[in-house]
Amino acid sequence: RGCGSDDLRDDGHPTSDAVRDACQQVESVHRVLLGSPVVVAGVNFMICVLCLLQAPLNLESARDVSKLIHQSLAAFIVLCAGMAALLLPSVRLAKDFAKTVIVFSLLVVVELAMFIHCEVPRDVFESCMRSAVVFKYCASAYHSDLFRAATLPIWAPILPIYLLKDFVKQRVRRCRDTHDADGVLTHRGERIVAELRTWDLNGILTKTCYIVVLVVVLLIGSKATFLFFSWLNQLLSPMHLAAVVVLVAVVGLCMYMLPPVPGSAVIVFGGIVISKRGLASLGFWWAATLAAFVAFFMKLVSSCGQYLVGYRLGQDVRVQRFLGVDKVPARAIERILHTPGFSVGKVAILVGGPDWPTSVTCGIVKMRVSEMVLGTLPVLPLSTFPQTLVVALLLVDTASNPAYWRAVRLACTIAAGATRAVTWSTAVFYITRTVERHHKELSKPRPDHEAVARLSAELASFEDAHRKASDWHGVHMTARRKVTILLATSAMIFTMLLFASDFFFEDPVCFRSFDITDEIGLPFRDGGLVGNALNIIVMPWGIAGLGIFVLGIVLLQCHVRGLNLLAQTLIVPDTE
Repeated sequence: RGCGSDDLRDDGHPTSDAVRDACQQVESVHRVLLGSPVVVAGVNFMICVLCLLQAPLNLESARDVSKLIHQSLAAFIVLCAGMAALLLPSVRLAKDFAKTVIVFSLLVVVELAMFIHCEVPRDVFESCMRSAVVFKYCASAYHSDLFRAATLPIWAPILPIYLLKDFVKQRVRRCRDTHDADGVLTHRGERIVAELRTWDLNGILTKTCYIVVLVVVLLIGSKATFLFFSWLNQLLSPMHLAAVVVLVAVVGLCMYMLPPVPGSAVIVFGGIVISKRGLASLGFWWAATLAAFVAFFMKLVSSCGQYLVGYRLGQDVRVQRFLGVDKVPARAIERILHTPGFSVGKVAILVGGPDWPTSVTCGIVKMRVSEMVLGTLPVLPLSTFPQTLVVALLLVDTASNPAYWRAVRLACTIAAGATRAVTWSTAVFYITRTVERHHKELSKPRPDHEAVARLSAELASFEDAHRKASDWHGVHMTARRKVTILLATSAMIFTMLLFASDFFFEDPVCFRSFDITDEIGLPFRDGGLVGNALNIIVMPWGIAGLGIFVLGIVLLQCHVRGLNLLAQTLIVPDTE
């Protein structure tokens, strides 16, 4: 029986929901079985394309390898920007489309990395990395603790399996007398273990925990935002259009000022509420245009408010040091933002960057407010209007001309994601180009950053003591401390992988799928939460994931506080 047959109509039969859930599971398996060959074929196609494009290049030549790295970096930036753009609430309404493109983009990024790693000689690659300023920063970022911490949740579950496989391979080679190393692992396995021993494991594990905390807080914040906007949408539905516009602007401005609230969610909220209320009296296009201009107004006003927050925070030397205002990348962004008029780089940063961090950064670097507002004006055609159209199209009755409205909806969805991806990619391009062209000038000491240098000198003794206390192989890093941070990191990684499973699986594992267009009072099968907002948490894995997350935070704080107290006792007093 098909999932859409008359046998599954809502007739109140107690088994109807169970049958519907079973059909959804069968449909999920069917999609996986049909999609897997397509994904494999797509990956093989990308391998062929990479080989075809790089066939004329001599991978023994530093010049050709440099060209290859430039092309790969450009592709990596575009793909990452595209994946981030598809996570916008407005584009995310087309879930199947977004999931397919994101999974394919991830596979392409992995293919690029594997291609360079396997085909380019190591000495030639390292020579190219030392030849250009941008490559130096890429290599520095690649070897930084922050990058290792950010990628730890991806490769940490795979590493034990790989080492076990390497151990078995070495045993087999010993039996055949073909082994290339005397240890229990192969030569490559020993290289990996030796590399891990040189890492600052405590710092990497701690940073991983903080990154997961940030991601989970943003995830929970977005879920809470969707619930609040859905409730507010139902509350404002019977009101007059003028009252709806005023209330949406006021609520939207307040929500824009909250850091965990994504700005795109505010745009979606305004687009749905205003378009829904004005559809009958104004028509689709005028209602969508009104919603876009209201969202544009909220963006400009909230940018000024966030600017004031950043201006105030920028007077604190500790905040300046934390943001690295005396570092070359931050100075490159500052140089672009201070460019007068409509420069492409400045517009790309102001339009494509995340709302809260971008406007706060403008205040910290003391950019002129008029220049910030002027550079933000293109956000209307590049971001606000396409996203508003995507959500407004959900309210249109497509029965009269389904082919036309389906085409318009697809075009607007692609435009909303593509424009955001292009602006993000352009911003990264101009930042890297500024770093490469003006590196010497940006590296010079500046009088306005002397306070940051003094603070860094004052904290140097504490940082040295902290490094000594957190040395993984040192006497102060006891087994209890190691177990504490390992348990905290394991809890964080498990929580992150558990929450991420909701994105890749059709059936919810931790949180039910809920958008601003849904209603809390509807049953689960219709996208609602049966009148209880807490039902967005799926039992038992949802509450288990949140509990493990809280446990990880407690263990992390105990570990960090203990190391800070120990570092205070290890500070060597200045005798000069």
